[in-house]
Amino acid sequence: MPLDQVAAIVFGADNGAPPPAPALPSVRIDLSDATAWSGRLNAITPDTVSLQLADGPAIAIPLAAVRGIAVRSSRVQWLSSLEPIGVERTAALDLDPFLMRDMAPGGPGLVLGSRRFARGLCMAPRTRVTFALSPGAFAVLETTIGIDERSGGPADAIFRIRLDDALVFEREHVRIGTLEDLRIPLRDAKRLTLEVDFGEHFDLGDHCAFGGARLLKT
Repeated sequence: MPLDQVAAIVFGADNGAPPPAPALPSVRIDLSDATAWSGRLNAITPDTVSLQLADGPAIAIPLAAVRGIAVRSSRVQWLSSLEPIGVERTAALDLDPFLMRDMAPGGPGLVLGSRRFARGLCMAPRTRVTFALSPGAFAVLETTIGIDERSGGPADAIFRIRLDDALVFEREHVRIGTLEDLRIPLRDAKRLTLEVDFGEHFDLGDHCAFGGARLLKT
């Protein structure tokens, strides 16, 4: 390229590779302008959040610009970040059932009663999702079940949870406004299956949510 066409030359250490992931535990800070920063949390004051970047200095973020803070830890595994080993779907009324991560048909996140969950799974009957487990790696499953409040209704579904081939939880007639917090010991199981099935009204409005679904170490 002729030099008279060059406006500037910039030298830097960036080789185009993504920055290294921060060591766990770490946080991801989502900002109101749809950007995000990841690193180790240093401090939170009434006005700012101080974050140590994995590949750089500490930065101070105005607290007013923060939309949310998500903690990453080796003691927690979100189901929405895992790839299932099996997904089975049975349609009703020629409508394909769906499986959504960290959102529902009504928008981002999951809304159950007055509670909003940034993480979780949303699916329509009949759907069965199976995840592989490493026995002993995690002790319990925690989640809140219900119908996403943004569903148009009428909504009536059956929720089931299985460990290997054993049914460990079942709740019928789950509707908008009814939710339940669950804490289920994993008991060295090798497979975890979440299932939603048809109740009344086929699958109309059945935006079945597993809010905050996560595996925890004790």
